[in-house]
Amino acid sequence: MASWRLKRRLTYTLLFVGLAAGLAAALFLLSKPAPSCFDGKQNQGEVGIDCGGPCAKVCPTEIKDIRVIWGPRILEVGEGRYDTVTLIQNPNPRHAARSFNYLIKIFDADNLLITTRYGSAFLNPRESFAIFESRIDVGRRRPARAVFELDGAPLWQKVERTAPELTVTRKDFVLEPALRLTVEAENHSLLALRDITVVAVLFDEYQNVVGISSTLIDELAPRERKEIVFTWPAPFKANVTIITFYPHLDLARLPAP
Repeated sequence: MASWRLKRRLTYTLLFVGLAAGLAAALFLLSKPAPSCFDGKQNQGEVGIDCGGPCAKVCPTEIKDIRVIWGPRILEVGEGRYDTVTLIQNPNPRHAARSFNYLIKIFDADNLLITTRYGSAFLNPRESFAIFESRIDVGRRRPARAVFELDGAPLWQKVERTAPELTVTRKDFVLEPALRLTVEAENHSLLALRDITVVAVLFDEYQNVVGISSTLIDELAPRERKEIVFTWPAPFKANVTIITFYPHLDLARLPAP
């Protein structure tokens, strides 16, 4: 009889302990804060602590550096005045460089710094764009080369959308009485596109840059075509054989589709 009572008491004790443990676990789970992007922990599919995955903050390990494809190319446009163009690329498929600062350093044949031009820009995911700096004053000195450098770390942002289809095609190129290049920009998407920068880079048969120009399209309605014109004040020093266009707009500012 005593043995049976002891067993029953032990069973009740174990049941009580189990219920108490379950209740304590439930209270802990209910009172435990839900995972977030600000809890100082790597959870909920984050790539790092409070970054990547569902978080807006970008982890450094997710990002590849902006690349310089070619340039800066230097082009004399007047006495003591030079243009430069640099083709850069964002290799990241899902992250935009929302804002970054850069500088163009101009050196002479003795590798002495002549001047520095500062600028800022942005790059969409997988975008290549021509950075155009115009009429850089070098005084009486003669530039020999230029260097493009990032000035600090870019501000990265995840962008979950693809670029709208936008084409720029050459229509007419007139050399006389003044240099005039007419092109047609067409918005193939169903979204209105605004503040589109288009840079035109002209090359000779040896891939030397002989002309650069830039223009801004205020707006292109859905399915709209619009003519834009580039002009130059003086003749080129070589024949133009290739013309490349680089349209550029901020994907993060587009309305939701």
